[in-house]
Order: sequence, then structure tokens, then C-alpha cells
Amino acid sequence: TFTFPHIGNVGVNGEDVENDSVASATAARGAIFRCDITSPSNYRAQLDLSAWMKRRGIIAVSGVDTRALTALIRDRGMQHAVIAHSPSGQFNIDELVERARGWNGLEGADLAKEVTSQKPHAHTETAWRWNIGYGRSSVDGPHVVVVDFGVKKNILRLLADQGARVTVVPASSSFDEIMAYAPDGVVLSNGPGDPAATGVYSIPVIKKLIAEKIPTLGICLGHQMLALAA
Repeated sequence: TFTFPHIGNVGVNGEDVENDSVASATAARGAIFRCDITSPSNYRAQLDLSAWMKRRGIIAVSGVDTRALTALIRDRGMQHAVIAHSPSGQFNIDELVERARGWNGLEGADLAKEVTSQKPHAHTETAWRWNIGYGRSSVDGPHVVVVDFGVKKNILRLLADQGARVTVVPASSSFDEIMAYAPDGVVLSNGPGDPAATGVYSIPVIKKLIAEKIPTLGICLGHQMLALAA
């Protein structure tokens, strides 16, 4: 859900896709908006948001007080909900309620394994620049290993843009697998799910990184697990 009421005015383009892993391309199943999706008005737009979502089978609903919903989630945690569409306008409410009640919630959910990269790979693409687009880094700078819990590609681009040599490894990588790359630093990326669940296998690794005094940065989910490990 989005707290800002007007979504879609910049449209969608392939250059701005943030998922680095193919597995995370369809992680979002639905979206909730305050207002109907705005028509795009941006010179970089290749597609409007509604068409982009339709291509991916992502359902959405508008007309919801999303700021009130966000406050509810903040105060009472993740809510059980279903977004449904019927061309006939007829719904089986009891069935939808049961589907919502049947959701297991995020507690104990290790979603990082569903969206992480399947194998290690180097990242060389740098940040977008006016009239140039994305570049490629050829600088052999400090080696940063990024543990991918669902990393946003722009994080990788900005690391490369600062002169880092970037290697991305799967969420379940062991301490020895990470250290085999002789990193100058490690980034624990953002990602979905319960940090305690992902931390079952990640926190022992993070503790070893801390003990070995490897410079380590956590973002979002990675920051939460870094706090749990400290």
C-alpha cells in the first residue's frame, strides 16, 4: 500500500526496474491506492502503471484511505486481507473471508529465500545519468560483497558508481563462502519477511563477520538482522 495518494504519474520503464533477481520479479501480488492510477506524464515513460501491473497479473484496488491503513498496520501489525475482482460484480464473500483468515502472516516467514539470487554474480552497472543512461564500472576498487535478501538493483548500481567492485551472493551463503571473495566490506541488503526467520541461518554468519571485524552495513531487513546479531 502507498501513503502518497497519487501514484503512476511517472509511468514505468525497463531501466528503472529495481529487482536484481528473476525470482523477485513477481514478489508483489497486489497493491492498494488512495486514488485511481494517474496517467503517465514523463519523458522516460514506456508504459503506464496499470498496464504494467496487468501484464504481471498484479491486482489492485483504489479508493482506500491508505494513510489510515498504514497507521493501522503500524499500530496493530500486518493485516489479513484479500483483493478480489469479478467481471460479473458477484463475489462469494464467505470464501474471500476464509482466504483472508487462512493467511499465515509474516511472523516466521523466510521470504528472502524466495527472492534471492540463485548463484553468486558480479555487478558492474553504475547509476543512471542524463542523456547517457546506465554505465559500466571498470574500476578495481574496494571489493564489496552484497548478501542478497531481495536487494534493490539501485543499491548495487550506487555501490559500483562509488568505485566498488561488487559481488552479489545468495541469502543463504555461509561465512566461509562470503570470505572466499576476500571482501573489504559486506552489505546485508533489504528484503521481505521476518528478520527472525531469515536470521536463523543469517545471524550466525553476521556474528562471525562482526567478530572478524569485517566492515558490515545493513539496509532494511539486513539492518534488522545486524541489530539482532550485535
